[in-house]
Amino acid sequence: MSYEFQLFIPEQGKSLEECYSPESEEEKLLQQLTGGSDGELSFDMAAIMTASKNFTISEDELASIQGLVNRLLEFNSEFEAVETDMSVELTHPTGIQISFFCGKSISVSVPFWYEGEECRRVYSLMWEVCRLLNSYAGYCAYDGQLERYYDFKCDDLPEEVIALSESMKSRIQTL
Repeated sequence: MSYEFQLFIPEQGKSLEECYSPESEEEKLLQQLTGGSDGELSFDMAAIMTASKNFTISEDELASIQGLVNRLLEFNSEFEAVETDMSVELTHPTGIQISFFCGKSISVSVPFWYEGEECRRVYSLMWEVCRLLNSYAGYCAYDGQLERYYDFKCDDLPEEVIALSESMKSRIQTL
């Protein structure tokens, strides 16, 4: 389990809420997997193969992603990069994971492993990565845990993010 931000590039003249909706992203995925049916999952391999091609990173997208990856590696050389047909992932020893997908979609996640000052340090690194992606390419984020949007221009790391992460760690430990 981890804390996750979904990063996206907002369209000019639209609010962050208009540019990214977690419900609409899930609907798009479901449409691709069902071949446009009324939400009934079809396990038709042709539809699944077609959908998987929609998630393959094109050469142009890969070049763009590689530019961002290189900048993040310059910022912190402890990240390790792994490339597949469908994503490029950077993983940090702290467990921070940055996943770049086709369509300029990025997921940034941190496992619920930390408490206290260590939690603040790790989440501050995650926040700085998001701020860098914003300054490099205009990315903003949706925080599904708190149901908030961040533009990273004037937002500092919200205390609620730290509190929720520490709370989740405690809950997980009691399971």
